[in-house]
Amino acid sequence: MKSWLLATFVLLALCGGCSKKKPVEARPSAVTSQSPTLQDKAEAAWGEGNRAATRGDFWGAIAQYDKAIGLDPDLAELYVARGSAYVAQQNYNHAFADYLTAIDRDPQLASAYYARASLYWLLGELDDAERDYATLVRLRPDDVFFAGLYARVLYDQGKGPEMENFYRGVLRGHPEREWAAFGLLDAVQNNAGISAAITEGEKLYASGIRGPGVRGFIGNAYFQNKNNDEAVKWLRPLLEQDANEVSLESIATLARALANTHDTAGCVDVIRAYRERDGRPSAFDATSEQIRCQNWESEVASADVSANTEGTQG
Repeated sequence: MKSWLLATFVLLALCGGCSKKKPVEARPSAVTSQSPTLQDKAEAAWGEGNRAATRGDFWGAIAQYDKAIGLDPDLAELYVARGSAYVAQQNYNHAFADYLTAIDRDPQLASAYYARASLYWLLGELDDAERDYATLVRLRPDDVFFAGLYARVLYDQGKGPEMENFYRGVLRGHPEREWAAFGLLDAVQNNAGISAAITEGEKLYASGIRGPGVRGFIGNAYFQNKNNDEAVKWLRPLLEQDANEVSLESIATLARALANTHDTAGCVDVIRAYRERDGRPSAFDATSEQIRCQNWESEVASADVSANTEGTQG
């Protein structure tokens, strides 16, 4: 089993749905005025099952989930937990049955669709995975993680235009969701290339979607397209943004683009400014950064010489 998918199912078993309810921790025995209810006992067994799953004892976990379900059969999250423990044991038929039961008990339970979609994906049944991920993005329209999974399953099926349409649809209703703009640009680049992505990015920017992610994407795209001047123009304003909202990749690209235009001093200044804005001025060493920028400048100079030589020989 793919390691990341196994980790997904273990986590699903532990949280039992990660939604409305969580299992209670086992409490020390004590004389109380009120006896535990069936729900209390079910949640205690749920917690024991989670601890067994943490140890990798999935059969033990399943036994505890069986006990919990016997006490509270309407608690949908328990079926997600048990189904995910079954997946860890490669008992897929039982897992599917549990996920279906969870959805029957609670049709709005996102974790049940997520678990089932992940299992479909594991088994290569991408159409079915797509269906469940589509349900997820309807249930949780603001969840970037679920949106990314839906887009990825479309990509894995070669449905590039559908990816673009998904992100465009999100932006039509919610232009403030910059993650959708970034996803759209990535989809366009995959489908039509870097130049088309630049054009799309500039359209988004002109329409008012101007977050640091979009600006960074455009600048990085220009850099990949070997247009250093445009890369600098788009990326330099990011130095005025909150450092927590700007990827280090974009700043590194800005520094390298400046080096590529033979502006070594500007390259060093960008790295210094970013370290200061990031609250880590001590991480900046002028000598080492100057050497780094000079090396980048030398690389582009060597590439220019090679290109000119090949052109002369041709």
